[in-house]
Amino acid sequence: MIIKRTATALKRQDWFAVLIELVLVIAGILIALQISNWNDDKKSRNEQSQILTRLASDLNLDLSSLTTKLDFYNDYVQDLTKKRDLIFKESLTKEEILQIVPYLGAYIQDTNPRRTTFDEIINSGKLYQLDNLNLVNATKDYYQLVELYTYNDRQTRIEFRALFYGPALTEYWYWIAHPEMEKYAVEFFNNRDSIAFKSFTQSAAWSVAITQRSVNQYEKLIETNQKVLTLIDTELN
Repeated sequence: MIIKRTATALKRQDWFAVLIELVLVIAGILIALQISNWNDDKKSRNEQSQILTRLASDLNLDLSSLTTKLDFYNDYVQDLTKKRDLIFKESLTKEEILQIVPYLGAYIQDTNPRRTTFDEIINSGKLYQLDNLNLVNATKDYYQLVELYTYNDRQTRIEFRALFYGPALTEYWYWIAHPEMEKYAVEFFNNRDSIAFKSFTQSAAWSVAITQRSVNQYEKLIETNQKVLTLIDTELN
């Protein structure tokens, strides 16, 4: 009887030891998984930080370029508006005519954003792995806006050049480089019923509208750019 009880006790001790060992094994596995997850999270955070740092660098370069172009267009639209108002006067003095010419019309620059980081993370899918959904959407909005404005500007450039450098204004481009430009300019502006002058006035009005649109576009791009930079700064800090 005593031997039986001793055997039963030993069996209980064996099961208890096995249970303890099993608990320790499971605990070890859980700790290892936790450490692995922690390392993966740390690696992911470091990778996101590197991506955001590079993206911020690109956006800051864009911001500097956009600000410079906005300053240019703000000055240029004032100059074009002043010349347009003179062109639409019923009559002009020689001095006023010389304030207008040479007239070069709308000047449309390409935005030329720095897309290196964005193209990389959009093609690899890493953009959508960022934790901040607002940042993801704001980044997409910025580059989609750049693409839209770039397309619109290129189309407008084609259409404007077709008018401004087209056959209707051949006469204007002939005398603009002539040694006796002043003489021809006075004749050109005094012949207000000519097709060339009417095309010229159309170009002048359109130039102001195009340039003002450029001002509005660059203001919007700067606003959107700064929004993304603010979100990045919040994430990094």
